[in-house]
Amino acid sequence: MGNVALLLWGGRVICNAVIWQRYFEMKLTLSQYLKRRGYSFTMGNVNFFKRLFLFSFCQKGFHRFWRIWNPFYGYFLFRLFRFLGGNRNKKISTILVFFLCGYVLHDLPIYLLFGKMGFVCTFAFLFYGIVSLVTAKFERFFYFDKNYILKNVSINITLIVIGFVFGTVSSDAILKAI
Repeated sequence: MGNVALLLWGGRVICNAVIWQRYFEMKLTLSQYLKRRGYSFTMGNVNFFKRLFLFSFCQKGFHRFWRIWNPFYGYFLFRLFRFLGGNRNKKISTILVFFLCGYVLHDLPIYLLFGKMGFVCTFAFLFYGIVSLVTAKFERFFYFDKNYILKNVSINITLIVIGFVFGTVSSDAILKAI
């Protein structure tokens, strides 16, 4: 048979290329994804940005913040998450998505535009991925329902700042070692 694996799928024998195609098929379109996240293009631009900047920071959980923040990147990162295993490998998929987002979508473009290599966003997003998993598991201890807006905004912004500090320190240490 060579390198083609065969599998019995629903009473039929199919090759691994078809398995991969079926497994990674994404039935959710960008507009459906945005609608699920609460975005609508019938809203005025003011409401879109209000949801993006205000509502996302008020979320009860750092993981929830990332679901609302930057919906266009979020759609493609969601597809990447599904490609990497989704909820079956949630921890590994989440960490890899954040890591790749930090490097491919942030640090690599900075390098290509300015010629200066750094890993600030790569390490910051690695931190964000870990924090997202932790806050998803223990959100009832970190976030508040009473007077939630100020408290949740403060927690989410603090975590973002800590991530960038961690990213900067880690990047500087790596670049000095090289």
